[in-house]
Amino acid sequence: MEVSYLSASKQLPSNNKINPLTPFYDDSGIIRVGGRLKNSMLTESQKHPILLPKTDHVVNLIITDYHLKLLHAGPQLIQAALREKFWILSARDAVRKCIPCFRNRPKLAEQIMGELPKSRVCPSSVFHRTGLDFAGPFLIRSSKGRGSRNTKCYICVFVCFATKAVHLEVVSDLTSRAFIACLKRFVARRGRPSEIFCDRGTNFYGASRDLRKEFSQLMKDKSIYQFLTTENINWRFNPPASPHFGGLWESVVKSFKFHLKRVIGTASVTFEELATITSQIEACLNSRPLSGISNDPNDLSALTPGHFLIGKPLTAIPQVPIPDDLHLCDRWRMIQRMIQHFWNRWSNEYLTKLQSRLKWRTLQPDIKVGDLVLIKHENLAPLQWRLGRIVKTFPGGDNRVRVVELKTESGKLLRPISKLCKLPIT
Repeated sequence: MEVSYLSASKQLPSNNKINPLTPFYDDSGIIRVGGRLKNSMLTESQKHPILLPKTDHVVNLIITDYHLKLLHAGPQLIQAALREKFWILSARDAVRKCIPCFRNRPKLAEQIMGELPKSRVCPSSVFHRTGLDFAGPFLIRSSKGRGSRNTKCYICVFVCFATKAVHLEVVSDLTSRAFIACLKRFVARRGRPSEIFCDRGTNFYGASRDLRKEFSQLMKDKSIYQFLTTENINWRFNPPASPHFGGLWESVVKSFKFHLKRVIGTASVTFEELATITSQIEACLNSRPLSGISNDPNDLSALTPGHFLIGKPLTAIPQVPIPDDLHLCDRWRMIQRMIQHFWNRWSNEYLTKLQSRLKWRTLQPDIKVGDLVLIKHENLAPLQWRLGRIVKTFPGGDNRVRVVELKTESGKLLRPISKLCKLPIT
């Protein structure tokens, strides 16, 4: 459109993007910038540089040539050099497509934060769907007195998806026998969950190397899956290298360590002492408010996970008991009304807090099959990250891709897009 207007010596529309540059046709039929520097001492090419579009193959070649001559300089230096002869509407995009520059400072892929699953936003029995994680190892004394040796132990963390209730178990080791015994204690005290969600051992970036190694071996033991099948419990794994998929239980592990470090400090405790402290920390975590204090004068305390476990926070002072002269049916109805009241508060006070997205707020183009990506490695420099090709995508409930299957020189693997950097290749 600009060419037809300028070749006919017509004025461009006022809303045209290049109108402020006062473009004109020179004697050679080239569109140049008119500007206001006619009386300056600059050269003619500087006064009236050639006006070029931002989306053109020849323009990209010109920018790339300057970019390489200036030793992969940034956009500002390249634009300053280009202005000696050319006026390109946007040179930054072409600079960002330089592969060596991108590999030095790669940008991780993102997608808008997904919808919460039904298990997080629908009422259900406590621990009906449960997240599982491990913390440790922690050093404890084998016995009191002199000559006692230090041994390792671990903390198994169970978190309810709906109520954020917490159950903590001290485990002597990460053998299949100890882990199954831990699951049995949990089921006996909290009820049988329908599903258990867990990170893979490779996801434990914040844990020690011993915990990552031992948990990975534990998850390969067939006896664990036989027990889960017998108990009719489904086991769900998060994708590899995606600890943010388990943010619910990762935050509980962080809170547990917060209390433990301040209670124990550098002291050495026995297994029984650690089990006692762990139970007390569990009570504190189950007394954390799910929401603020309500405006209802009859609600004197904030809603906590403890309300769904015992009807009150686990650290609350004793309350007035229910009268004994009530008929069993009346007592049952009163308790049911109390439980329903807690779930109503849960819906009105807690769920509304989950509405906003704290990060990943904007919708991004999906990674597609065939895209070439860099695979982030925590312990390597970006130039040493491996290349991979997308061979399969796994859209979520909102049809947005957040997990993909890659093909590398060593085989295929699953990764979340938050660990990938799409190369700017078209």
